[in-house]
Amino acid sequence: ARGAFGIPTFYVGAEMFFGKERLGQVEEELAKG
Repeated sequence: ARGAFGIPTFYVGAEMFFGKERLGQVEEELAKG
């Protein structure tokens, strides 16, 4: 699905983040709105 290659994989818009160590980056992207 959408190029995901493992879990956890998160998408924010077109950006893909892989791994729980990236949750901080996911939060930053979400805060940008």
